[in-house]
Amino acid sequence: MKIVFGKKIINSQKQARRAYSLLELSIVITIVSVLISGGLSVLTSSANNSKTQLTRERIAEVYKAMGVYLMNHKSLPCPAPIDAIKSSDNTYGDFTGTDGNCITAGVATRGTGLVYGMVPTQDLNLASSFAEDGFGSKFTYVVAQAFTQPDTSTGFGVATETGLITMSDKIDTTTTQVATDDAIFVLISHGVNKFGAYPNNSATQNGVSSDAEEQLNYGTTKNFIVTSASSDIFDDMVFYKTRNDIVSDLDALDLILCAGTPNGDQTLSDGIAHTWSLTRYNQVAKANEDCATGYKVRNTRPLKRCGAFGVWEVDVVTPCYSS
Repeated sequence: MKIVFGKKIINSQKQARRAYSLLELSIVITIVSVLISGGLSVLTSSANNSKTQLTRERIAEVYKAMGVYLMNHKSLPCPAPIDAIKSSDNTYGDFTGTDGNCITAGVATRGTGLVYGMVPTQDLNLASSFAEDGFGSKFTYVVAQAFTQPDTSTGFGVATETGLITMSDKIDTTTTQVATDDAIFVLISHGVNKFGAYPNNSATQNGVSSDAEEQLNYGTTKNFIVTSASSDIFDDMVFYKTRNDIVSDLDALDLILCAGTPNGDQTLSDGIAHTWSLTRYNQVAKANEDCATGYKVRNTRPLKRCGAFGVWEVDVVTPCYSS
């Protein structure tokens, strides 16, 4: 009986050590594959999130440096040549042209009055890495050339404050909503897919996206898309500012002059449509014309104050009045 009992034990152990069936193996392999795939997906997502955050941080630093440049030069910087190669070109991030006339090799026009290239990190006193997003592509930098002209006496963007760059959001497949039509510069990261981007070590632009909105962001018009709710491909990160945005951010209202001809009907009580010379924020200017005969005012001419963002205050400080 003991021997039989021992045989039973041996047989039971053999049964326990039997091989897995093909069905069981396939189930195990499937489970492992799913776990590996999920793990890789999490790792990829985490890496992309980190690169996205790095991109945002670099855009913020570039904008700060542009603010310093504007306060020092009273203009925005021209783009640097976007076809420069980081590993072999000492002009990487260096604009070598003339302020106010940004066209040079590697800097191209986009629409009327716009130029594009890469971030001029050397001119902004930034490390070369700030010319690139977190995915290794150069930021596309587009700027209205009128705002790259240093201010000598005409102010920052006098008479050119509207109708510059149009920024829109794609709401659905048929609806595009305009956010503003007077942006003066745009910084674009072409995202994870890198369509339309220039790699940091290449003078050649990447291939064409199948997404119409992404194509628009490296096209030739003055229209850009900020977000697209109708696309699974669109992953561009777009940053822009209007003239008034920048002035507000820098608390620098004196950058903008009031133009010589005030907005609206400025015919005063003496029946003359008075005009004023270019005047900085909060300063009072004397009209170019005397008060009409029969009207009086201190120093013979009415006075007017320049308000915020280049708009004359409605009230005349010292008007012409009947004698």
